[in-house]
Amino acid sequence: MRKIIFINYTPLLPRLKDAYLLDQLKNSGYLVEYWNVQLLLNRPIKFDEELNFSYVYKVNSLIELESKLKTIDPNKTVFIIPFEDIYPYRFLFKTLKKFNCYLIRLNIYPISSGFLINKRNLMVLFSMKGLFVLKKYFKTILYSLNQKVKNDRTFNAYFSCSSYTPRTLKINSLDYEIFQKIKQNNQRLVQSDYIVFLDIFFPLHPELQTKYNLNINQVTKKYQHSMRIFFDQLEAKFKIPVIIAAHPSSKYQGYEFGERKIIKSKTNILVKDSSLVVTHSSTSHVFALLFNKPILFIQTNGMKYFPEEFHMTTEIAKNFKKNSYNIDKIPFEKIEFSRIDEKTLAKYIYTFITSKETDFRSNEEIILSELNNIFNQLCKSVVGT
Repeated sequence: MRKIIFINYTPLLPRLKDAYLLDQLKNSGYLVEYWNVQLLLNRPIKFDEELNFSYVYKVNSLIELESKLKTIDPNKTVFIIPFEDIYPYRFLFKTLKKFNCYLIRLNIYPISSGFLINKRNLMVLFSMKGLFVLKKYFKTILYSLNQKVKNDRTFNAYFSCSSYTPRTLKINSLDYEIFQKIKQNNQRLVQSDYIVFLDIFFPLHPELQTKYNLNINQVTKKYQHSMRIFFDQLEAKFKIPVIIAAHPSSKYQGYEFGERKIIKSKTNILVKDSSLVVTHSSTSHVFALLFNKPILFIQTNGMKYFPEEFHMTTEIAKNFKKNSYNIDKIPFEKIEFSRIDEKTLAKYIYTFITSKETDFRSNEEIILSELNNIFNQLCKSVVGT
């Protein structure tokens, strides 16, 4: 029987289960497994919303990985991986190649993980932030350059929403798929006008706590204080409340942002019906673009202790020819909301979010069709040998 195995360094979460179409794949007759390799890749991150189904396996060592791979028929199995072959993960991909695994890279987010050697990332590399990038990703950059020079393709197929990737199949971003489903929904969660803040659970997100060795409590207090003051100023200016679209991993008690309403797992709907959008580096900013909302990118002094997140906010804003405001330094009266101009918006949408070939098709349709083609080719290759 045809089998599809997802390998990821994140536990299976409800949002990933939906994004990876696991139920649809099983309903189409595929055997589906999800291999959690976070300990193998030294990413011991705990998520409270982790799912534990019978098809989820934890692979904690290379010995365990090889043991499982020995039971796989490579002619009836494909592996789908949502991250790049970068230097810290090289041993994982080397092992998969050793067992002749058919690998598919799946990228459904506009901001791709990993460091791809392409025009866009080279521009960042040689920008003012180049020294920071070089210091942190030196080995990864050399590893990626070496692969490119040798034309060493890790993945047999590359499903991506971004034209900045070496994709073999054009698909839509996850947020675009959701946008298509809800854009005609007239039901509102909040009846009055409001400003929505796209929360990233800063700095308490499990990945941030693992990545940075800092006094999180102190940073959290200062960050939330800055945000409360800023939200007070917004509400005083626009005469409408700020509502927090909480990150799925968040665990707020309700007082963190000044007793403001905190709503979890409804970000897309909240953006759709909002008057204004405030964000840091949340990938959900895509909803603000698709619904053509005035948007504001902000940072705080405390975010500088998390340089990747700080710079990411700056770079995302630059994509839209907008400023990213440090609300602890810039006077409130100099901060401006604005919509993104139509030309810039269209270019971004058809570069990172969808394509003119796929914007009227669903990922379910596109991916299931392509997987069927891939398995047919694998079957023919066996017959031909």
